Amino acid sequence: MQRVHRGMNVLDCGCGPGSITVGFAQIVALGRVVGVDLNEDDIRRVEELARIVETPNATFRSADIYALPLADE
Repeated sequence: MQRVHRGMNVLDCGCGPGSITVGFAQIVALGRVVGVDLNEDDIRRVEELARIVETPNATFRSADIYALPLADE
């Protein structure tokens, strides 16, 4: 996490249950974080975690990381 800083946009591929992804969201504050994982159960868990710790700048998607449903930025 040393290279993640305030205002960054972060893509976490293979985010799993998302504790690191939520940590990224807290660090980047005004930036955005997108967590992607193929496991829909993990995505549901991390969405709940993000809601509990109030990280509205984090979003999550269940998707194959080799075919991301995201625009290039």
